[in-house]
Amino acid sequence: MLIVGELKAGEKTAAELSKDLELPYNLVYRRLKKLESAGLVSHGEKKKGITFSLNSRDPAVRCLLRFHEVLRFREVLQTANPRVRAAAIEVIETFEEKFPDLAVDLFFYGSFAKGTSRRGSDVDALVVVPEERVKEVEKEIADIITAHVFVMDRKMFEEKKREAGPYVRSVLAGIHLRLPL
Repeated sequence: MLIVGELKAGEKTAAELSKDLELPYNLVYRRLKKLESAGLVSHGEKKKGITFSLNSRDPAVRCLLRFHEVLRFREVLQTANPRVRAAAIEVIETFEEKFPDLAVDLFFYGSFAKGTSRRGSDVDALVVVPEERVKEVEKEIADIITAHVFVMDRKMFEEKKREAGPYVRSVLAGIHLRLPL
């Protein structure tokens, strides 16, 4: 799962993965070969050597990536202070209760997502929803005072991703959950 999480950002060599994950090279290489034989990872020749990348079109890879994000969220929750933890859970519970059938992309970003939240920290979240539901979602989440939740429609989010400004880069570096879980 660690390798899948690292490859989410793009292709890497086994040596880079070994260094980033602080694991022995031989172990990383063997795991990459197992992932490759399962069709989840492919390799290619580059200047820097043999690089490995995820087969992102494979449904199993997409499931693994979603699961990886849930694990990251869980890990961050465990280290967050109680007030911040409660705020993050409130955001998810609000969507589960008020929008049980609405597919949304929920991004936690900032200090909470980095696992560096402190006593006075808050929770920053971006929710991406269909354009026709933006106003309804904004109205329903207005009661969440323990977190800063921003709502954006899918088209606008895709435009912001193409622009690749600092806000979107921060959001994309955070934790991405698809709701309902």
